[in-house]
Amino acid sequence: MLEGYKEQCENFVKQWLKDNTSYNANIVLLDYEDWEENFEVSVVHKLGFKLSEKTVAGKKSIYGGKVYLREVEYKDAIEKLGTEEFINERTFRALSTHAQKAQYGEMETTVRRITTDISYGRECQKCWGKGQCQCRECSGGGSIPCNHCNGSGKVYVDSTYKLCNRCSGRGMTNCSYCSGRGWAKCADCNGEGHLVDTAIFEFRDEPLYYISSKIDNRAEKALSRIGAENFAIIASKIELKSFKDKFDKREIIKTYELNVPFAKFNLTINDEKYQWFVYGKTIQVSENGNILKALLDNNVKALERLSKKAWFMPVLIQNKAVKNITNAKFIRDIAKNGNFEKDKNSLKINRENNKKIANNEILDWQFIQTIFVSLHRIASIYFTRVDILWLCLAIITNLCVLKVTDSIIISFFTLLVSIFLFLGICTWIHTAIILKLCWGKDLQDWANRYCRINIKQKALDFILEHWIVSTVITLIVLTIVSLAFNSALTLF
Repeated sequence: MLEGYKEQCENFVKQWLKDNTSYNANIVLLDYEDWEENFEVSVVHKLGFKLSEKTVAGKKSIYGGKVYLREVEYKDAIEKLGTEEFINERTFRALSTHAQKAQYGEMETTVRRITTDISYGRECQKCWGKGQCQCRECSGGGSIPCNHCNGSGKVYVDSTYKLCNRCSGRGMTNCSYCSGRGWAKCADCNGEGHLVDTAIFEFRDEPLYYISSKIDNRAEKALSRIGAENFAIIASKIELKSFKDKFDKREIIKTYELNVPFAKFNLTINDEKYQWFVYGKTIQVSENGNILKALLDNNVKALERLSKKAWFMPVLIQNKAVKNITNAKFIRDIAKNGNFEKDKNSLKINRENNKKIANNEILDWQFIQTIFVSLHRIASIYFTRVDILWLCLAIITNLCVLKVTDSIIISFFTLLVSIFLFLGICTWIHTAIILKLCWGKDLQDWANRYCRINIKQKALDFILEHWIVSTVITLIVLTIVSLAFNSALTLF
């Protein structure tokens, strides 16, 4: 038995269940067994090639050399030099030197950078080789409104209007950016009309990690979840065994010996037995008997039922079924890192991305989908309630003003002001404070991003596009409501 590993597993399972469920009882591991897998991982450091370009204005290369005017010739020259440098012993030695110093787990790194004198001259696409573009300040007109008289041509001096002395009463002055020409120096090519791209080669170390010795099938399946390049976080020991140069294949192979602790045990909760399989110095879960689905199944069913009748429930985001789900750490992680797509008023979930996250928590896809579709429906109805609330407050305020002033015009403007005022207050209170307190920051961001319909923006767009129709409809509705309100007051 590995020293101290059982206690570490007990503490991990207890914290894991506490983070993801409401279960918080004593943990007893039954039929516990642990061992350490000893195996080899080979790291193949291979040369990779990347081309970048440095662009300057003009017709000359910054490093000298020939400037090709035909793109085909430029690419042929790059390919020829790139091939020569790729098989150059100096490039391979740069890879070898880096590989010797590289630590286990390092990813792509540039080992050699070559600045060439291979350049390609081309016409600037912004100004089409002219070196000048239409002035962005005056839009090519050569003049701009006078900032002294604000384009009116007159200034107010000594209680009377006089001609502006800066624009001589014309209201316009020469554009200072282009000196009145309407054309300015092209910013892309600095007025040269041409650009020169110079090739820069980067040779990179692109390591490939793989298990190169026999290992237990169950252990290999567990390790495949995190990838061999990440074994450093779970291995209790990493030791370099061999270093081989393979000049003919342009690669270097380093072989490491790793020790990784594993454990399997049973956990009994509510008379149900769940088999666990964990591994690593920093414990990772490979199997858990689908315990989360079993413990949260009733909560998820309650959440789904709530989402179907959410309109008729007085309490939504603070509901016990919702809280039990939103408090789970794995739900917050998926909300933060998952990939969702909003399609009108529904939610489309990128299955592959979220399934990868769910696999890390040993969950099935249908379970994840049910939770987030239900949360989306609940959050959408909650936001709609908030919008209805501020609209009702605005109407009540408007009716009070109408009763006091007895003026439909004043009441109309009060309605517009109160709508946007209550919208801002209610939206901020509910989305920035209440939702964050109840669901946490990650789920708050998720709900605001995917569940909220921006009614304020939709209403504003409609008013701006159909302002005459909006005004007429508002006045008609306002008149009907005010008459009904006055009739009700008369009756009572």
